[in-house]
Parts: sequence; C-alpha cells; structure tokens
Amino acid sequence: MQLDKESDANSGSTQEKKRLTERQEQYVAAYRRLGSSRQVAIEMGVSCKTATDQLFSAAKKLGFSTTSELATSQTPRTSRTKEGKATPESLMELIKLQEYRCQLSGTLLEPSTAALDHKVPVSLGGTDSIENLQWVSYDVNRAKGSMSQEDFITMCKRVASWNS
Repeated sequence: MQLDKESDANSGSTQEKKRLTERQEQYVAAYRRLGSSRQVAIEMGVSCKTATDQLFSAAKKLGFSTTSELATSQTPRTSRTKEGKATPESLMELIKLQEYRCQLSGTLLEPSTAALDHKVPVSLGGTDSIENLQWVSYDVNRAKGSMSQEDFITMCKRVASWNS
C-alpha cells in the first residue's frame, strides 16, 4: 500500500492518505464495469473470496462502508489544483511527440476527432499531470471511459481475439 504523508501546519501532526494499489485499482475498475464480484473473480482469474476481499479492502480505503458503493459512487477525488496540471504548451508538445496520432489506435488525429485522455482516470486516483495524459481519438476515449489504460487494452485484446 502506498502512503502519502502530509504535515498539518496547525497541529504539527502528520496525516496519512491511503491510496489503492495498482492491483486494487484493477479490481475496482473491473467491478465498476462488470457490476459483480463473481464476474470480477472470473475476469481476474482468482477465487470469489479473493475478489470480494480485495474489493472490500479497496472500499474501506476509499471511505465506503460496503463494496456495492464502489459501483454507485465516484471514488473520492483528491483536490484538483493547478499545481501539477499540464499546461497548454506541454499538451501541444505531447501531441507533436505522438505525431498527431491516437496513442492507443494510431489513428491520425484532427482537431475535431482528438480527445485528451487520462491513462489512470481521475476517478481511480489519476492526476492531471502531463505524465498521466495522452491524446486519443474521440471514439477510443468514449470506449475507454473510466477504465485504466491497462484494463482497456486487456479488454480490446479479448474482443479482438474472440473475433479473429
């Protein structure tokens, strides 16, 4: 588990904010997409007990009292301040580095088809930093939704494999 420590200027105490592990983020994303811990277990290749335990642990870390709240509520977001956000200049540099192509499909982007995507969605703890952003086509962004990039690519591979 990753912990971030923040000092409280008034009291001098240190507070710890708990964050989900990458694996727990995968469980939560799958649960939001599939809606059932049993389906999550099948997708993740684990027992139902393991999936349920992981989801319950993630729910507790996020301040929820039940696992079902993961599907019906947004993950509490951290404050989205200007600090650490990508600048217009860095976004232009990013699209140039991507050669004006969708990072996930390789499709040539035009202003009307381009969309900015969070690799790790803000709803799963992602930030607005340039390292977490990528240019994708609008259709890809709609299909990806709030999935992590890893979950989205895994799903696309399953679809392509099934249909080949």
